[in-house]
Amino acid sequence: MRDLYKGRGFDKFSYVIVTDLENENAFDEAVVGVRRGRAHCLAFHWNVDKSDDFIKPAVAGTVSVMKAASMEPKVQWIVITSSYARGRRNKQSIDAVNTEDVDAWRMHWYRASKTLAERAAWDHVEKEKPTYDLATTCPPYVLGPIIHEAASSMSLNTFYPSEQLGLTALTFTLQVLIDHVRTQPHLVEAFAKLVDGTPGAPVPPQNWFDCSRSLKTLGMTPTPDKSTAIDMTKRLLAWQKQWTSQGL
Repeated sequence: MRDLYKGRGFDKFSYVIVTDLENENAFDEAVVGVRRGRAHCLAFHWNVDKSDDFIKPAVAGTVSVMKAASMEPKVQWIVITSSYARGRRNKQSIDAVNTEDVDAWRMHWYRASKTLAERAAWDHVEKEKPTYDLATTCPPYVLGPIIHEAASSMSLNTFYPSEQLGLTALTFTLQVLIDHVRTQPHLVEAFAKLVDGTPGAPVPPQNWFDCSRSLKTLGMTPTPDKSTAIDMTKRLLAWQKQWTSQGL
């Protein structure tokens, strides 16, 4: 990660892995000397047994990093990676967890954790009045080239059960891109042998977002969806070739 960011001009980039997010002092040393921080206080995986396995680390980790940041006068702002899930059906998910507990749909566990964590963050700001600014990003799907090491296809994303991964992950990913990013003509042109489905078929109902306000406020120019789809697929193909050569 350091080499990756250094190559993009971020020579002072560093990161800290905190193993126990429920420790209220977990981030005390991590924020020393930091001016800007980005917090990821919840891994998205299904290696859990109950809703609190999602909710407690998310909420406690969020509050912990904000308290720690309050003790470092150099911190100017904190950016929390929240989720689209925290805005969609958030009350429904919290209610489901409260009434059904372990019997609730597991996606409700995740959505409730994201909602409650972000709520705790803003409650902290309102109550404690820290000197830094708080912002949250709420992405739905995150698409693009994989930058982390992937020892096997199982390292790609634990959101999907194992039977949907392996070599079929490429087809599945392409179909997601076809449906969600609407770049099928570009994919057909670039990866004709891999694309499944019927070009020109109706796109299933989707949730679409108008991001023009945030792009204008932040002065950002988004990566074109064509580039996102093709670059991501090229990277997946490179990993597939490596895994195949290793017999994985």
